[in-house]
Amino acid sequence: MNERVWDERQRLASLAVQMSFVPYFVMKAPKLVKQIPALQVPTMVIWGEQDDIVPIRNGEERAKVQPGAKWVVIPGAGHLPHQEKPEAFLSFCLERAA
Repeated sequence: MNERVWDERQRLASLAVQMSFVPYFVMKAPKLVKQIPALQVPTMVIWGEQDDIVPIRNGEERAKVQPGAKWVVIPGAGHLPHQEKPEAFLSFCLERAA
């Protein structure tokens, strides 16, 4: 993960997320998952085609749970498609948002 960060602040933010990840999801995830189907906000679930940190099926399932959510796969991107393929990420988002 450290190879992908831009600067020290991003590295520290990443470490903070990693440290709180398990406790947060153990306590909050079951409640949050139950609330997803009722969300009324436009949602686009964006995933990197080659994400080797979180399986792509997780994104597919997340998109299926919320009616109207758009499922987007960025070809050639891994876990951070907005950093790895910024042009594709932005153009796809703008195209879908229109």
